[in-house]
Amino acid sequence: MKKTPDIRSATAADIKSFSNDKMKMTCRAVVADLDGEILAVAGVYYTGNHVIAFSDFTEKMREYPFTMARMALAGMNIVKERSCIAIADEKHEGSPELLKRLGFRLISGRIYEWL
Repeated sequence: MKKTPDIRSATAADIKSFSNDKMKMTCRAVVADLDGEILAVAGVYYTGNHVIAFSDFTEKMREYPFTMARMALAGMNIVKERSCIAIADEKHEGSPELLKRLGFRLISGRIYEWL
């Protein structure tokens, strides 16, 4: 049986290794960890008065569609009842549909809001 990634709370080291130091903001996130390799990250970061939902994943993560769905739900558990914004990623054609399924509503263009 194929091993699946574990979903767990992200550490600062996880975020740094996954993002190659691109993420400079404070965030709360979860990661998909496969034997020490971070395959995906999802959560929220704070900018001014706004809460921004985000996720990113490697191509290898596509091999685990059920874990991707669990990651999305784990990320939404961080959001809980706060209002937040998400931008549908142009690189992932299913991004708008996923945001809608998670309860986001389209505001304009690729911008969605969770109320």
